[in-house]
Amino acid sequence: MKLTCIQMDMVLGAPDANFARAEALVRRAAEEGPDVIVLPETWNTGFFPKDLAPCADRDGERTKAVFSALARELNVNIVCGSVANRRAEGYFNTA
Repeated sequence: MKLTCIQMDMVLGAPDANFARAEALVRRAAEEGPDVIVLPETWNTGFFPKDLAPCADRDGERTKAVFSALARELNVNIVCGSVANRRAEGYFNTA
């Protein structure tokens, strides 16, 4: 099994920029033919913005949608590290 771990500079509190960067890095990593690609902790928001509310991923919906489709397209397993995740009961750092 070949595993690729991605390190990336996150933009604090900027999920759109972080999603675009993570997707580009996953695409680049997939060129090497790994079985699994792993993203870092809190890659979607950085370590931790003052106001998490506007940038946390609601129930991980965006993360699941974007990276499930990308995993199918690239025929690779993607572990999305952990994401700042908003649920009804609060905010979580969820893997």
